[in-house]
Amino acid sequence: MKNLKFLLVLLASLTLLNACDSAENSSRSLVDPELTTYLSIDTDIIQPQCLECHGPTNAYDLSSLQSITASGTVVPNQPNESSFYTTVASVEVPHPDDPLTPLEIERIRLWILNGAGISDTGSAVDAGADQNIILENVASAVFNAVAADGVTIESYAWTTDSTLPHVLAGENTAQLTVTNYVAGTYEFILSATDTAGVEIIDTVNLIVTSSAANMPPVVDAGFDQTVILPTNTATFVATASDPDGAVASFAWTQLTGPLTAVLAGADTDTLQLSGLVNDVYSFRVTVTDNLGATTFDDVTLTVERATPSFATLKTTVFDPKCARCHMNGNNSGGYAMNNYAETITEVVPNQPLNSSLFVRTNNNSMPPLGAVEQPLSAQEKADLRLWIERGAPNN
Repeated sequence: MKNLKFLLVLLASLTLLNACDSAENSSRSLVDPELTTYLSIDTDIIQPQCLECHGPTNAYDLSSLQSITASGTVVPNQPNESSFYTTVASVEVPHPDDPLTPLEIERIRLWILNGAGISDTGSAVDAGADQNIILENVASAVFNAVAADGVTIESYAWTTDSTLPHVLAGENTAQLTVTNYVAGTYEFILSATDTAGVEIIDTVNLIVTSSAANMPPVVDAGFDQTVILPTNTATFVATASDPDGAVASFAWTQLTGPLTAVLAGADTDTLQLSGLVNDVYSFRVTVTDNLGATTFDDVTLTVERATPSFATLKTTVFDPKCARCHMNGNNSGGYAMNNYAETITEVVPNQPLNSSLFVRTNNNSMPPLGAVEQPLSAQEKADLRLWIERGAPNN
C-alpha cells in the first residue's frame, strides 16, 4: 500500500514539476497568495515536516529565512535551480513514504518563483497600528516597526505621499516620529530590507481630527407670506451665515402644495415662485457650508382666492335675494340697499361679525324665514364674509 501511495505521489509531483517548467517566469497560479509567503510555508510545512532533520544543528539548516538563504538551497526566482524545491518535488524528502502533497510542493515553488522573500505585504515587518489622534491634544505621533521572529532588518526607510503639512524624524530607523501635522489623514510607507536583501513593505495611517468640531451654518428662509389672487407670484429671500467657515450652497425644495408652482433660483438665496393657485404651500431652503455641514428652514405660502367684488355680490346675492325688502323704494327696517353707499351702512369693514348685513344673512334672518327668497348658500355667505374681511371695497 505504501508503494502504491509512493508511486501515485511521485507521478503527481513529476507531472506538476513538468508543468511548472514552462511557467518558470510566471507567478500566475490558482493557489491563494497568502499560502505562498515564507511565514505560511514555515508554519505549515517546514516546522512540522523538515526541522527534525534540518534544524540549527544539522546540515542545510531550514530553521529561519536567513539560514535557508545561507544554505544555498534556494535561488530566488528560480525554483528549478533551487535544491530545496527540486528535492521535495522529486519526493526524496521529507521521506519517500510520506512526501509533501502536490499543493505543498506548488506553494514552495511559487514562494521561490516570487523571490523567496518573507512577504511583500508586511508579514515580516509590522509598521504599527493605525492611530487616531486629536490635533489639540497630541503633539507628536510615534510608530515603531517590529520585525517578525527570526527576521533581522538591516535598513528602514519611511516615506509618505501626503501633501499635508508635517515633519518627520527617524525616517531611517525603526521608530518614526511625526510632528507639526494638521487635521487630515496621512499614510506612511515603511520599506524594510532584511539581511537576505529582501524588501518588505508595510503601511500605516495617521488620522488627525480637530477637537473644534465644524459648526453648522445658520439660515432663515424669511417670513411666511400670503398672496391674494389674481397675484400668483411670490419671492422668498433666505439669509445665511456660517460661524466658522463659509456658506457653500443653497437648495430650495417644495414640501407641500399643488405641483403647479414653478421654482426659479432654487440654487440661490432667492426663490422666485410663479404659477400659484388657491392653496397652502410650504418650501424648504437647505444650506451647506464649506465643510459639508447642513441646516434648513421652512416657510409657508398661503395663496388666497380673489376678493369678491361688490358688483358681483349685488348681481348674485343682493338683487335676487334682498331687493323685495330693501330696494326700489323698499327699506324694511330702515335699511336700503340700492347702491354701495346705502349697503355699506350696515357693514363694518374688516369685521364681518360686527356687520349686521353678514350676521343677519349668516343666521338666515335675512331674507326672513318663509320669504319667497331662499337663504344665502354657504358659498354666498363665504363670499360676503370675505368681501367684508378685506375691507368691503367698492369694486
